[in-house]
Amino acid sequence: MADGFQCGLKRRAFVMDYPCRIGRAEFPDVYDFFTPEIREYLVAVGGRNDYYFDRQGYTFYCRPTLGRVDIASGEESNEKSEIQFFLSDEEEKTRCYKDYFKEGVIYRIKARARPSLSVLFVEEVLEENVHNDFLLSLIAEFEKPVTLNSKKLGEFRENKKYSWFEGCCDWLGENVKLYISADKNTAPVIIKMLEGFYRSRKSWDKKLKECAARELLQPACDWLEEKISEEQFMARLTPESIELDGDCEFTVYFNDGGMFNGHSVVVYGSMQDGAE
Repeated sequence: MADGFQCGLKRRAFVMDYPCRIGRAEFPDVYDFFTPEIREYLVAVGGRNDYYFDRQGYTFYCRPTLGRVDIASGEESNEKSEIQFFLSDEEEKTRCYKDYFKEGVIYRIKARARPSLSVLFVEEVLEENVHNDFLLSLIAEFEKPVTLNSKKLGEFRENKKYSWFEGCCDWLGENVKLYISADKNTAPVIIKMLEGFYRSRKSWDKKLKECAARELLQPACDWLEEKISEEQFMARLTPESIELDGDCEFTVYFNDGGMFNGHSVVVYGSMQDGAE
């Protein structure tokens, strides 16, 4: 970036005309775990990030949902699930499928159900911005901010897309991001674990950097094309973020200090067994 300007290309948003069939036209017989019957549903889009995967020559695109309503029966479900469809060649090429379903919006769709997983396979999108009190209440609840507080580490805010809580702390003079992989019910316990980790940060900092040096000192010398000592290697590492999950396992990311051309140095371990 120079003089405040940035250069780049941006994908043009796709505008859908309703009703609109999406995905591949054919439905393979091998996917018999979806019911043959096509029904109309209302779905509230939201939750974690979307994703896709390949299976038997088809690319599934998956968009998380907060709940749904079976229009014919009136049955309501607040189970978090997802909608899926096979991407066509054109959709894969243009990536227009990214614009089909917006976060926090209710859609009326035609879909096949997969009862065992509450997943819907979308055939056609009929309408967006549908009003439904039940689904709107799920969206409102999901969008409520959730924060937890630690006397030692300050505030943690829930990131619902990634199912973790985010915070930050002063780690021996460095501003370090903190990530707790948990929901609002289990996060307080993990924050307590992290407080213990933080109280011993001077000792942990040394152990983590020593672990990195054991594995990466020689590769660092190769990258730099010069000999550096273990102490010099450790001095170049700057902690950037710490992730902790419910099993007391952590992942710590360090800035490489220019030793690996900007690649992060990552140390894994657990509070019981130390750094690996």
